[in-house]
Amino acid sequence: MKKTEPTAEKTKTSIKVDPELWKSAKIASIQHSVELSQLVEDGLKSELSKLKKQSEVSG
Repeated sequence: MKKTEPTAEKTKTSIKVDPELWKSAKIASIQHSVELSQLVEDGLKSELSKLKKQSEVSG
């Protein structure tokens, strides 16, 4: 997992996540020495990139 450069500003938010998924994410972040928030950000970026590519292909 790549580490991205920290940005100057972050937004604090609350979301509802499946408890087992959250537990797995916390374990993975510890195992890979990545902050949990970075793991979530990377996952969001990856999924948004996939959605953008899908819309470009279908649009």
